Amino acid sequence: MIRKITSAVLISALFLSSGCLTLRKKFVRKKKSETEPVAYVDFKEYPDAPSKEIYHNYYIFAQGWLGDLYQALTDTGNRKKQKQAIDETLMNVEQMISYFNEDGKTKTAGIYEELLEVKKQISAPVLNELEVDYLARKVEQLKRRIIRELDWRVVSEWVH
Repeated sequence: MIRKITSAVLISALFLSSGCLTLRKKFVRKKKSETEPVAYVDFKEYPDAPSKEIYHNYYIFAQGWLGDLYQALTDTGNRKKQKQAIDETLMNVEQMISYFNEDGKTKTAGIYEELLEVKKQISAPVLNELEVDYLARKVEQLKRRIIRELDWRVVSEWVH
């Protein structure tokens, strides 16, 4: 009997002295080792000369944004939409003009200046109905002028 008690005490002392170290290790989070992500760089060859497709995309976008501007001026009167449309139109026309040589830039400067003037008028704090109608007519004229003067068949000689 004493032997059983002694062995039980020794076994319990052995378990109590070692604790639940393995059990604790199982449930404690370990710090993750920090590995830097592998950087992958894919170099792409871009064409030196602008392509007709890219120019045509800017041309179509400029027409579309001018159409949206005309619609915002005539139908909704939404100032935020008007400002967004003129900004996007200017950005697309700037991209188209960036493809031109000096001769093309001087010949298309008038369109760009008129767009800047429209932007200045749209940015005015208050527009009355007469000014809105005037701007709508001017935007429609600019759209026709862009279609006529910035078509690829016309500007292909200016592209460098």
